[in-house]
Amino acid sequence: MQKLGRGKYPRKIPLHFAETIADERERRGEMSSTSHTTSAPAAIAPARFTPEFFPIPPKGQDQWFGIGRSSYYDLERRGLLTLRRLRKPGNLRGRVLISYAEVSALVNRLAGEVVSK
Repeated sequence: MQKLGRGKYPRKIPLHFAETIADERERRGEMSSTSHTTSAPAAIAPARFTPEFFPIPPKGQDQWFGIGRSSYYDLERRGLLTLRRLRKPGNLRGRVLISYAEVSALVNRLAGEVVSK
């Protein structure tokens, strides 16, 4: 474990010193529980994760489509989108979820209407 400097964060150790410390620990038979090396590829999963549902953004825009919270409520009011609400029985408040596939289909359909006009 690194000694703490004057602040609350560990001191930065130059890379060549860190390698020397790791080599010394390996020579003594000590292994750090935080560093593991493998020769396997880093990621086999797809580069971009698309969720089935995502929560309505608390403020600003969502990270996938850039649509704001009020726009989602407006699309639901106009009947273009269905929002899913999760809450315990008797509660007024809960979570509002949006279907990724439904928003993606809506965006593609609206983009097609704009191009065809």
